Amino acid sequence: WGIGLEIAALLKTGVTSMACYESNHSSADSVMQAFLGALSMAMDFPESHAFTYASTRFPKGHLEIRQDGSCTMYFDRPPYLPEGLGAINVSQSMIEMIRGLIVNRATDQRVQVALEYVAAGWQPIGRIGFLHNAIALDALFGKQGAVRESIVAGLEEFASRIEKVGERGKLLYKIRNRLLHGKSKSLESCPEYLEYYETFDVDPAYDQTRILRTCFWEKSGAKMN
Repeated sequence: WGIGLEIAALLKTGVTSMACYESNHSSADSVMQAFLGALSMAMDFPESHAFTYASTRFPKGHLEIRQDGSCTMYFDRPPYLPEGLGAINVSQSMIEMIRGLIVNRATDQRVQVALEYVAAGWQPIGRIGFLHNAIALDALFGKQGAVRESIVAGLEEFASRIEKVGERGKLLYKIRNRLLHGKSKSLESCPEYLEYYETFDVDPAYDQTRILRTCFWEKSGAKMN
């Protein structure tokens, strides 16, 4: 990949400095999104999704640095991290997990694409966040002509520690199809939402993130928190 990635120690104080170097904006943004997806999966859950939507008064943007040393600051992009996330306590296992996904699996296109979808689904709640995570599972395990079966098989291999994960995966896939094909407008309006809650005693969106996080930790080779 030929990238440089820096996470400042300021992460622990609630201030973030991240840099990604690539040959073009598109590639750099993909790398950054994959990293953010890995970070969201590395953090303790549900704390990683416990944030508000308050906006900061500080300008948002990015810095372009050219080969001749000149640079330009652009204020046209939203912040990468959820603004109300607060301080991130970075542990050694988190670092190993992120390294396992971003560095050791840098050429694993399925993992990198899935991480980008996870990053896109980090802040949205409800239908949009659920669908981004569902697409991430598809990117990880889906096979043409047998999407549901291949995803369930992947979950049973990489998230076997979760009780009845195959059954959970099948029901999550039904919810995914309803939302994706416009049969239901919201997660809560899906008939399978109540069925999931009554069967597993947990919110399906919460459980989906937990299952997805387990899969990424297993693929990273790091010891899960």
